[in-house]
Amino acid sequence: MSAPAPGSNLNRISIVLGFLGLFITGYLTWTHYQRVLPPCTAGSNCDVVLTHPTAKLFGIPVALLGLVGYVLVTGVAVMRSRLAGDPWKKSVWLGVGLTGFGAAFSAVYTYIALALIQATCQWCLASFAAMLCLFFLHLSMAFGPKWTEDRGVLDIPATAVGAGLAAVLFFFAIGRVNAEGLEGLPNVNVGNKTRAEILPAD
Repeated sequence: MSAPAPGSNLNRISIVLGFLGLFITGYLTWTHYQRVLPPCTAGSNCDVVLTHPTAKLFGIPVALLGLVGYVLVTGVAVMRSRLAGDPWKKSVWLGVGLTGFGAAFSAVYTYIALALIQATCQWCLASFAAMLCLFFLHLSMAFGPKWTEDRGVLDIPATAVGAGLAAVLFFFAIGRVNAEGLEGLPNVNVGNKTRAEILPAD
């Protein structure tokens, strides 16, 4: 029998949070390549942030980079659910590294948005918050108390809940874009420019 895996309950939360991050970054990636802007609450300036030159890094959309990051973090968390002992610990420290880098990366872009662009993007802030929570969850698993659950199979319930929630939110968000008529964008002004003009062509 394998040694008990510590922190498996925290790992379940990590799986669900990881899928939420996949929804956010996947949706932002979809809106980028569809050349549409996501709906935002009043007072938020998503369009300014998401169409700013800093929304790309070396020609790659930051949203896509975030999506790749969440794929790695979520994939490691899902596979961790069937590990125990030393392999489990190694996967936790891998998660600490991935989420730490992701949180630092998000913090830099949050600073750019708030201090340099002087605008806020609720989607970007939500992604930052999710990654920051994932970082602290992994630290808690690395240094926290040990649970007494034997592993050996994938955590299907947590994976199903996370994936299902992400899928429902994704299709709902796409519906919001279509319902609000943002697909064309050519006649909606942002400052002195149309959104079609400020959305970068790929």
